[in-house]
Amino acid sequence: MSFAKEDLGQLLRDLRQRAGLTQTAAARVAGIDISNLSKYEGGRDVPKLATLTRLLDVYGVDLMQALRSASGQQGENGGVGEADEKDPNRPLTQEEVESGVAEIRSDIREKLERIRREAERLEDELKSAEQSVTLR
Repeated sequence: MSFAKEDLGQLLRDLRQRAGLTQTAAARVAGIDISNLSKYEGGRDVPKLATLTRLLDVYGVDLMQALRSASGQQGENGGVGEADEKDPNRPLTQEEVESGVAEIRSDIREKLERIRREAERLEDELKSAEQSVTLR
């Protein structure tokens, strides 16, 4: 199975848009630079497998689904929701993608909140240490 960089770029752009994410948001969540995502979507570069997998995770799509989609192996109605519900390789429905993105966003919010609390705790420790040094 082979396809051009441009095909992969178009697929990544389509998946991101279906997930309702901007390039900035997708890059941030995947932990990559936005300029790289732009190159991937524009067909000017190809992501490493680890990067591609992170992007697909953000979009709620597994690698096999993405490859099948990129090579045009879809059902009569675009491949969405046609396969047996128990088939792990069936294409995701829009609803499933949206649900996955919502879960990811929720996880990110929780992690950001934990980071914020930890930063506040560390800031308090630093202030306490500074006061301790000043008193000596």
